[in-house]
Amino acid sequence: MATSSNTPVQLAREQVRLLLFYEHLSGSNTRQAADRINLLIGPGTVNQATAARWFQKFKRGEVEFKDSPRSGRPKVVVEDELLALVKEDPRQSSRCLASRLGGSQRTINRRLHDLGFLWKQPIWVPHVLSAPQLQARAEAADNLLSYRRTTSWLSNVITGDEKWTLYVNYHRGRQWLKPGDSGVPTPKGELRPKSHF
Repeated sequence: MATSSNTPVQLAREQVRLLLFYEHLSGSNTRQAADRINLLIGPGTVNQATAARWFQKFKRGEVEFKDSPRSGRPKVVVEDELLALVKEDPRQSSRCLASRLGGSQRTINRRLHDLGFLWKQPIWVPHVLSAPQLQARAEAADNLLSYRRTTSWLSNVITGDEKWTLYVNYHRGRQWLKPGDSGVPTPKGELRPKSHF
């Protein structure tokens, strides 16, 4: 390859690697290969560390001169899609959101924090009560407040010592919430007596 001394040649990386392969087959060491290529093509075309790396590949039988495919940058997370998923179910972890959106977990965490979301526990509510049960509780509380309290009312209080087993255990998992939001309330477990038959 003849070049004039004052016209530097720009080679693609694959072409430089082909020259390194030629030097490797010629029996040159890495310093000699880098010096010869830089002298022929132009200073800074290849350094000794690059030559050494490719010589190692050639010794292992790897003779592919093109770059191996890379995974590239992570997919850009679209803010609207992320907000829609969090609104749909704020209990989804950043790992789950990342797998659904195709981004990295770190990116999802950063985007959610940038949007003002925090990963925190929601509020507990006593139990899942129907409208009649809520009304009955309100009436019972009203009756107790209006009850005339004398020393005799204590004799009507019944106490007991029973063991209760929770059959419905709700998991109060964390949620993505903005400061001041209470999130999706999680009911406490229903109490049911455990029976032995």
